[in-house]
Amino acid sequence: MRRGLQFPGLLAVLALPAALPAQDTEIVVEAPTLQQEIERILAADNIDPTDLTAREVADALARIPRGHAPDDFWASYRKHVEAWDRYAAADADPTLTYAEFRTVERAINLTYREAEQAALRYGAHPPREHKLWRAPDNEAE
Repeated sequence: MRRGLQFPGLLAVLALPAALPAQDTEIVVEAPTLQQEIERILAADNIDPTDLTAREVADALARIPRGHAPDDFWASYRKHVEAWDRYAAADADPTLTYAEFRTVERAINLTYREAEQAALRYGAHPPREHKLWRAPDNEAE
């Protein structure tokens, strides 16, 4: 009787990988970069408000998904969306003074510039044709 450990199947198991066809060990993960995510959001933001009400614009911007956008950009972009929401509410409020309305209105461009600055930190740029929003009856600033 033999004593000791016997591993008759071990050699077969060890030889098995060599018998399998060679596989590529490179793993490719395609995930959007932070820059691409920011540019996607800015492109979605680039809507023409000419034929839309302020409420329609605010609602459209609120539906833009975050995806994998970085926290600091997303926080500044959400302030821009909130500025549009406040503008839509102000547009429907006849009790606001002109000065109050203009303050709410100016916040749209101010918050967009803040989001744009956050985007630039990641190398992201808004669409070339993006223009800062201007209400139809605005005076030159």
